[in-house]
Amino acid sequence: MTDLLWIELVCFLVVMAATFAALKWVEREVRRLTKMQDDVNDSMMKARKADGKKLRQLTGEEHGPLFLLDDEINGLAEGTHYLDANGDVQIKPIK
Repeated sequence: MTDLLWIELVCFLVVMAATFAALKWVEREVRRLTKMQDDVNDSMMKARKADGKKLRQLTGEEHGPLFLLDDEINGLAEGTHYLDANGDVQIKPIK
């Protein structure tokens, strides 16, 4: 091989090693950020459950957290939405 081919080969290997290292770093960062987001989601869910429990104690009605599908949300009337004893969404109209 000529010197130029050796130089090209070395440059190619250096670029490949750098690319591999960069991809590994991105993979680690994605895993770290996903874990962080999961932790935040868990904390928020605990807070929502605590809020729902406190509101339930104060009002005697179910306050959630509720998880409604988009098509259910679009069809909901204006008012206070809560779950009845069967787990169905009920609406107390605004007066």
